[in-house]
Amino acid sequence: MKGSEGCDFSFSGLKNAARLLLEKSPNLAVAGTARSDFCAEVQAAITECLVDRSARALAKTEISTFTVSGGVSANQGILAALKRMSEERGVKFLTATGGWNTDNASMIAAVTARRILDRQPSDWSADADPRWSVAC
Repeated sequence: MKGSEGCDFSFSGLKNAARLLLEKSPNLAVAGTARSDFCAEVQAAITECLVDRSARALAKTEISTFTVSGGVSANQGILAALKRMSEERGVKFLTATGGWNTDNASMIAAVTARRILDRQPSDWSADADPRWSVAC
C-alpha cells in the first residue's frame, strides 16, 4: 500500500506477516520485552499507514477539518500522529475524548439491543463489502 496512489488501505499483509513471524518466533507471544517490542512495531506500521493514507486524502480534497472517531481514536499513539499530521497541514483536528471514543461495535450492539427491546426486528437488508473505498 505504501506509495500507492489511492487512499484505500488494508492490513491483511501486515496481519499475515505478524502471524508468520509469531509462528517462526513463538517467544514474541510471551509477556516481556520481546512482546512489547513486537507490538510497538506493529502499532508503528499501522500508524504510518493511517497517517500516509489520511494525508493523501487531505491532499486530494479541500477539507479544512479532519475527524477521527471509533476505536482507533482511543489509541493515543495513533491519535497523536494523526493530530500532528493534521496540524502540519493547517487542518483543524477533532476527536471525541473521555470514553466517547470507543469501538463502533459497542454502538452497534447498543442500537441492536434497543431495537430488540422495541420489538423492531431487522429485515437483514443492510449490505457490506470489505473492498468498498473509504475515500478518494
